[in-house]
Amino acid sequence: MLPVMASLLINPIWPLHLVLSMPPDDAARVVTATDRRMLPELLRICRRESVGPAEGVPCQPLGVHAIDAHHGAPAWRKAARVRWVDPACQPLEEPSEWSTRGSWGLLAAYHVRRLPPCSPPWLLDYPLLGAMVARDKLADHCRTPEAERMPANTRWGSCAWYDGSP
Repeated sequence: MLPVMASLLINPIWPLHLVLSMPPDDAARVVTATDRRMLPELLRICRRESVGPAEGVPCQPLGVHAIDAHHGAPAWRKAARVRWVDPACQPLEEPSEWSTRGSWGLLAAYHVRRLPPCSPPWLLDYPLLGAMVARDKLADHCRTPEAERMPANTRWGSCAWYDGSP
């Protein structure tokens, strides 16, 4: 116990890291604790988007999705034009960092706006933060009238859970 307490004195961020780094499926359960309707859809998205290094193991922590890394620079430029990223504090140094990443397959350039200002893209790799952003993205998406008219293969997530409530 003493080494753990000593490490907390040396690095007080460690407990925060542990909470943010919980398994993605647990993070989905935490962020839907007050409304479980979208939990199955969040888990389905996570299982689809994050089959990574442990081949065949779904819903695991993941960083940049290598297959989509080339989307980073164009997405960052578009996001900068509409002020979703701030070039002064979120520069395009490593383009792939702004591409699809994390357990929920979020395009970083478009989704860091849902985090505090000037957040780096790698924060989306933390399962808890990624789950919060994915939950909000799914809820916003399902509130739009055109959501259900989109072809099923073009949707990031299904709105079958949504009953029209705010």
